[in-house]
Amino acid sequence: MKRVDVAQLNAICLEQPFDCVRISRMLDKAEASNGWTIFFTHDVSETPSRYGCTPSQLAYVIEDVVHKYTMKR
Repeated sequence: MKRVDVAQLNAICLEQPFDCVRISRMLDKAEASNGWTIFFTHDVSETPSRYGCTPSQLAYVIEDVVHKYTMKR
């Protein structure tokens, strides 16, 4: 059985400045390798910290994931 060190998993911070292209590329890369994409953020607010995102930015990520997943089916 192959083991995975969860401390070594790649993750993408949803932070400022928000980069839609980078996020979409990471999702495409994960799909191509049958892998995972882990997102995290420190806060979700209309005025987020540098390490946070807005509600609309988080919605963009969720919609992109759902769109890519449903396109596969």
